[in-house]
Amino acid sequence: MGKEQFKEADTSRKVIGVKFTAGNTELIRQAAHIQIFNNRLYEDVQGKWLPAQYGPLDSRLGTFQKSLNCQTCNKNMNDCVGHFGFIDLEYPVFHVGFFRLIIQTLQCICKGCSQTLLQEEQKSLLLRQASNPNLDYLRKKALQKKIVTLSKKISMCTKCGFLNDIVRLILRSRQKSCRFCFRQASNPNLDYLRKKALQKKIVTLSKKISMCTKCGFLNGVVKKAVGSVLKISHHEPLSAEILAAVEDRNELQQLLSSSKQNLLDPLKVMEIFKRIDLKDLPLLMIGADECKHPLHFLNQRIPVPPVCIRPSVVSELKSGSNEDDITMKLTEIMLINDILKKHKKDGAPMKTICETWDHLQVQCALYINSEMSGLPPEMQPKKFLRSFAQRLKGKHGRFRGNLSGKRVDFTARTVISPDPNLKIDQVGVPLQVAMTLTFPEVVCRSNIERLRKAVINGELVHPGANQIIDCKTGNKRSLRYGNRAITAKNLQIGDIVERHLSDGDVVLFNRQPSLHKISIMSHRVKVMPYRTFRHLNFYL
Repeated sequence: MGKEQFKEADTSRKVIGVKFTAGNTELIRQAAHIQIFNNRLYEDVQGKWLPAQYGPLDSRLGTFQKSLNCQTCNKNMNDCVGHFGFIDLEYPVFHVGFFRLIIQTLQCICKGCSQTLLQEEQKSLLLRQASNPNLDYLRKKALQKKIVTLSKKISMCTKCGFLNDIVRLILRSRQKSCRFCFRQASNPNLDYLRKKALQKKIVTLSKKISMCTKCGFLNGVVKKAVGSVLKISHHEPLSAEILAAVEDRNELQQLLSSSKQNLLDPLKVMEIFKRIDLKDLPLLMIGADECKHPLHFLNQRIPVPPVCIRPSVVSELKSGSNEDDITMKLTEIMLINDILKKHKKDGAPMKTICETWDHLQVQCALYINSEMSGLPPEMQPKKFLRSFAQRLKGKHGRFRGNLSGKRVDFTARTVISPDPNLKIDQVGVPLQVAMTLTFPEVVCRSNIERLRKAVINGELVHPGANQIIDCKTGNKRSLRYGNRAITAKNLQIGDIVERHLSDGDVVLFNRQPSLHKISIMSHRVKVMPYRTFRHLNFYL
């Protein structure tokens, strides 16, 4: 039995806010209906090519054909909203959108015990600041940056934790600055900028620590690996014994660098993140519960969207169908995932498994953002792919192209030209615009005669009216048809007349591009001939 949407009846709620979190594997499974593991799109069923079961076009994900109903809700193409699926990856991969945040988190914690690289005094001070519920976005980001920066630069003895004099003096001055910032951050009315500064300080403290105070693990520099795609390098510094042994041997110094570089693959990063104490999460600016955890920055399971947002286009001129870019990318991901399973089962060489794993990482990143930079030539897509990021961002994306509506009611747009005869608070509105835009004026004793004349004029004569809304029934009557004289005679107090714009009406006048809030201002209408807006000051 398919899932049904839960609806509450006779219940009202007030929305006070919306929170966004990284989706974890359990949430993806709960939102999905089936698991997708078949990389075939269609299969032959009694001489008909139908969507393959457990494939990217499975009928339980919705339907894009008029002749088929959804097998989950049994609705047709017009009524079915679509259903999600999921794909389990053989090995985890980095989420391309959280890659920088993963590196920043690794810079703040010990790679041996996953504790934060901060002194206890600093940790308690910054933890109280980071736990302030009134921190806004800007100050929260600044606090995060500060924590990372401080975590990079504090050095400590690997055996006894003794600090050198100069480092200790620097640390004490940092602790004083932490106390000063804490006194400021204790204000419950902290805005975004202060929260951002506090976050930056925690990042700064964490970057300056090279030795974990809990387990003694020697932490090095964590950064993006040079010359590779979505890989993290950890430069572990060499021990003092090795450096002392090769101090007088030039031939060994040339062979040994000051540090050794290790690549942190997603499995190692997951093991590090699993050991993070939930109490330290506020210092990472993530949250204080398991729903907000760095583990969610890695993909172990990817969602499969409904087929209604990626329909197949059947060509009438040739056989076959044209599949959406997201559908084809899902097919590639499942194909590489199956190859990785086969290599693991057959005991393939580690080099072969790692190369296939890297290919899976790149394909999962292209599934989200096809314009990712730094790809090698052999992995770059041969043609432009419309992945999720490309469908949302840009001028033709969902936000600017669809959601930020430009073709809206009661709005007109045309060219602007100067007119020195207008007053400073007037805007010249073309006659055609004034007859299209209407103002809903309620009929009363003082304006009933004027509105009756507007009703008689109708839509084609200015000043006229386009329609009337009955106060008793709420029905709308168009003035394009019928006897307007009888309609004007029967006009009653309380009716609403959608009349044309007239001189003196107050409107909002905007210029494009809108560079600041003064670009849109209130003006009084002056109906004029021709087809351009007129204004006294041309340089708006």
